[in-house]
Amino acid sequence: MSSDVRIEGRVVIREILKERITRATLPNGKEIIAYVRKSDPVPELRVGDEWTVLMSLCDFNRGRLVQAAPPPLPLAGASSDS
Repeated sequence: MSSDVRIEGRVVIREILKERITRATLPNGKEIIAYVRKSDPVPELRVGDEWTVLMSLCDFNRGRLVQAAPPPLPLAGASSDS
């Protein structure tokens, strides 16, 4: 099996460590280091944002941030007038 195999996951950013490096949490509660490659443009990273990451099958301690998750859709029947 190639060590280049990647799996996709979702994380929530918990802390911004540097311009391209964050501490993030997987849905199971495991914390990882999530990063943006140097060759990619620097996105706006904010605590609480949900992102898609690519992780190596051999190393679930870090993942590459690839796409911000879209904002959640409003619940059916929920009123936006408050």
